[in-house]
Amino acid sequence: MKAHSTIIGVCMLLLTFIPAWGQVGSPSQDQKSDEKREEKSLNVNLDATMLYGQYNSINSDFSVTQDLKNFSYQLNSNFKRSNDYGYSNTSFFESQIGFTGMADLAESWKLIPQIEVENDSHGMYKNSHYSREEKDYVNLHFTNEYTPTPSRWTFNFGGAHFMHRLVPEGMGFVKGQGFYKADGQIGWEYGWSAAVRAKLNVKAGFYDYSTEADNDTYVTADLIGSFKMTEYVVISLGPTYCWNRDDTHFAGGRGSISTVNMKHLTMELAYTYDLKPFEPEALYKLQKFVYPAFNLPPSKQQKGECKFAVEWKNDSESPVHVSGLKIRVSGTYEKLSDYYNMHMSEEYLVYPGVMALYCARGKGEFTMDIKAGEDSGIRLGAGYEYNHYRASRRVTYKPEYAATATMKIRIQRLGIDWNNTLMGSVYVDPYSSEKLGRSLIGSVMLSVRILESFYLYGKVDNVYGERYHYRYGYPEPGRLFLGGLRIQI
Repeated sequence: MKAHSTIIGVCMLLLTFIPAWGQVGSPSQDQKSDEKREEKSLNVNLDATMLYGQYNSINSDFSVTQDLKNFSYQLNSNFKRSNDYGYSNTSFFESQIGFTGMADLAESWKLIPQIEVENDSHGMYKNSHYSREEKDYVNLHFTNEYTPTPSRWTFNFGGAHFMHRLVPEGMGFVKGQGFYKADGQIGWEYGWSAAVRAKLNVKAGFYDYSTEADNDTYVTADLIGSFKMTEYVVISLGPTYCWNRDDTHFAGGRGSISTVNMKHLTMELAYTYDLKPFEPEALYKLQKFVYPAFNLPPSKQQKGECKFAVEWKNDSESPVHVSGLKIRVSGTYEKLSDYYNMHMSEEYLVYPGVMALYCARGKGEFTMDIKAGEDSGIRLGAGYEYNHYRASRRVTYKPEYAATATMKIRIQRLGIDWNNTLMGSVYVDPYSSEKLGRSLIGSVMLSVRILESFYLYGKVDNVYGERYHYRYGYPEPGRLFLGGLRIQI
């Protein structure tokens, strides 16, 4: 929580004096009219939602954006908490705050500061070794974009901090593991003509681990050329390079052929062969009930993709008509030399192991918008993903299939959102045939607009009352009722 309060202070400091950049070269404060002040105040957008429900649950979302002459920003906050939800020692809280700004320092120079802070704490049910798992994550980056025609430069530098703690059951020492990260990135793009462009991207990162694991260092680079072969076809290809402390030097490449300037259709074929550095924040930040390991190697990757998308819009004046249609289909084949597969420990924690993996994946998405009058309509959505794995051991916590179905209804002041997710069964350990069964999770949300910017909300999570687990030994909440309000300005 100390990091949380520190970053909030930094955000407030940025909000206090950074907007002054927007006044460089402008008239003095005394010369500004009341109309100007009023115009600036109208550039603020606020969206806040708060829900309260069973088990003293609180879900809140907050977002504020503002556009000034030479500066704009967005501040976001999300908070969730609950007491024990029908099982002992299952209380939790999850919080995220984020700040993104954009300052025009010169005609062709932009500065983009970004701050992200995440904290969470989860009770560990009947685990006899540990009572709670806690995680803190802080990410701070500054991006500079310099765009002297016909080139474009990007300079990105910053760092991150991650800490994972396991609080013991009863007396004992808190086990804390984490890292500090420093990274930087330089990007360059040059266009000789509308048909020929080149991009160079160089990135370096350093990890300082709090454990006995050796610190990690990596450097990646790629040089990609893009060639517009016809009015509708672009080919991109070029070499890639990666140096990693664990795997010395590796040369690879990537290439793609894609369509452009087509009104309703897009297609892409792509192939990549490179070395992916181990990035612990990508592996552990969203994992629950995990025992992190930081001595993992990078992974050689061969990946082929095929993407196909159709988008159609209809501006008919008919009272009831299909106003939009989107279809996306993709197929992927991937080979990883070192896939991070989760194992189950005797303490009912998951930890990563390494194995080679072949994966074939097919995915499809469908969205249709139906307009029924000026302020009414329906959006229907569906998705399906199928994965086929081939490895020397069982792949854990990865379902063979997953499906989604959504429906959003707007009837003037009334809104109804219905969301469903079907997840296939998953293995819990590479050396065991034990599985967590499939689950069907649904939610329904009802909103009523009382005033122009004021809504009443009601929500039911896990509407079907499914008993399910995302981690073996740790139950998820049952049916949950919440109610509250939303304000949009």
